[in-house]
Amino acid sequence: MTASHRTCPERADISVYFAAGINVCRKADMFRDAMAETERRCLAAGPVRIRTNAFYPYGCIDDVPERKLGRFVARQAFAVFADMCRRAAAGYGGTALYRDVRADYDVAGGGNLFLVGHSGGGIAAYKAAQLLIRDGYPVGGVFMVGSPKVPVRKNYRDLVFAVEIGRRWADPITRCGFHGFRPPRLRARLPLVGGHPDYFCSQSKDEAGVSNLNKVLDAIWQWIRPAAPT
Repeated sequence: MTASHRTCPERADISVYFAAGINVCRKADMFRDAMAETERRCLAAGPVRIRTNAFYPYGCIDDVPERKLGRFVARQAFAVFADMCRRAAAGYGGTALYRDVRADYDVAGGGNLFLVGHSGGGIAAYKAAQLLIRDGYPVGGVFMVGSPKVPVRKNYRDLVFAVEIGRRWADPITRCGFHGFRPPRLRARLPLVGGHPDYFCSQSKDEAGVSNLNKVLDAIWQWIRPAAPT
């Protein structure tokens, strides 16, 4: 699917891939600030080559005529729902993201591979991670940010980290779906400003001036952070 590329002069030491959900416009570049801040943090931690990229596993709405937009988004929502209900890793978004990540990682990626998915993109990230691990890719973590609930397989429960807004009903999307008896073991409820679209917003800040973007990255940084040089 369509990607937003950030260049890397050599094969990376760390690769971080972002996945969007549905009803998203590629031109909005929703992960731009998140990718830039991730790169800044990695580079500040030491001499490391960082690769970031953003993908749209369920498609994007940029070129969809207004008269067809409702049907297009409905098809996207159905694809996410189907992926949530499907026990197998292969599916609509998971397979699309798996192919995109493989193509990018094989050319310019390297090192531990992290998947950060927003909303339905979190479902695609979890599914894609299973396919990537099956093929021997070094997946270091899957971060489902503002995503619907899905059961997580036992051998992936320490790999998947769910992030949601701490205020009750602030994000109805995270109330959708079900974990059953298999929730991700790692979860964070953050005091964010706004609602579902605002997790990666650098302009949404609390009274102390801390942005939603920094709170989300702070929560997942301990996994992505490069190892200290010896």
